[in-house]
Amino acid sequence: MVTINQQEQENLFHRYVLSNIKLEQELYLRRMDKVNDGNKLSAYFQSTPTKNIVGKYLVAGAMDVNLLYTCTQIATLSACSKTAVCKIANDCIEAGWAEEVMIQNVRHVRATDVHVQAYQDYTIAVMEARNRYVTDYCAAQKLLAMA
Repeated sequence: MVTINQQEQENLFHRYVLSNIKLEQELYLRRMDKVNDGNKLSAYFQSTPTKNIVGKYLVAGAMDVNLLYTCTQIATLSACSKTAVCKIANDCIEAGWAEEVMIQNVRHVRATDVHVQAYQDYTIAVMEARNRYVTDYCAAQKLLAMA
């Protein structure tokens, strides 16, 4: 069994934190490139944390019928106001990024294919970025688990 001392643990954790910062910086720059390139969908969902989280619920609802939400449900799950969620949903419907689905006379909202594809593209970019930093993550996690 490999043992590591306190200083080695701190050094590994330091590397892990720096790798995480680099990853977050790269992802931020990627999002900003999309915004600066005039991608209205990216700009909209990156403009506020509330829009960002509502967008994720819309995509989840489009990808899995069991995750199809009403505005009230999204508001509850995201700790956002129902008014804000409904406004975002309506903005997205108007822009073509979301659609209404009526189930037993209850309005649900989900992302359109354009929105889903944009989020899938973003997920691929996240996976690629994480792979560039996986060595530091894995090494730190393995050694910290042994401590």
